[in-house]
Order: sequence, then C-alpha cells, then structure tokens
Amino acid sequence: MPYHGDCWLVYLALLKREDIFPNRVLKVGITHASDPYYRLDYNKSDEPFPICNYFSDRIIIKAVQFDSEYASQALERKIMGMVKTEFNSDKFHNWRENDCISGITEMRIWSNIEARFILNIMKSYRAYNFNNDRLLESLVK
Repeated sequence: MPYHGDCWLVYLALLKREDIFPNRVLKVGITHASDPYYRLDYNKSDEPFPICNYFSDRIIIKAVQFDSEYASQALERKIMGMVKTEFNSDKFHNWRENDCISGITEMRIWSNIEARFILNIMKSYRAYNFNNDRLLESLVK
C-alpha cells in the first residue's frame, strides 16, 4: 500500500478503454498517496463507480509533488481553468457518461494539443518520478 504522508501529488493520466466513446481520456487529479496509480486503481465498497472499472489502461504521464493539499488543489484549479479558457469550454469535463465515474469532472476527451498544454503548465513545478518519457516525447512533437 502506498505511503499516505505529507506528500500530495497532482498528476496527468491517460485513460484508455475499448469499444466505448471516448476511448482515450485525459485526467488531471490529486492524490495523497505516494503513487498516483493507487487513486486510479482504487476499487473499494465506498467507490460506486471506480475509474478502473471503466478504463482498462491507466497511464500516469506526469506528476508533481506538493507539501500541502492547498497547493495541490491550487495547481489542479489552475490547470482546469486555463484549459477551459484556452479551449473555450464552459466545463473541464466535455462528454456525457451514463455513470458518474469517480473523478469524472477532472476528465476530458484526449487531445494531444490539450495534453501538451497541460504539460507546459506542469513543467514549471518539481517533477515526481512518474515522467513517462515515451509518451512525453510523442506529445511534445
């Protein structure tokens, strides 16, 4: 089980699934666990619609670490606000889903342009050890 201490992470993840639109989604999230996969893989009785039940492939692209929940929430709000402004959206979430998947308000249909935009916001913060170099290289091109 991941360490739950003074560490807070803001992460960008790619979520994939087969045969259902959208089949690729980006998620910006916050976790108090030292491993953001713990949040994406969480499937306990208190979570009626866990992410892992809807997206079979979950990849952390980048994560940045903070010492406080407040600072991590500020970055998440900044990312979501800047994406809404830059891509002329009323809401960050941009599709309809039958179930209220956990964390759905922080998900968007995948766009390489939007993912690069988010990475540019995150790059001025201290990176954690979840830089997915292969994915990062494909997004930067």
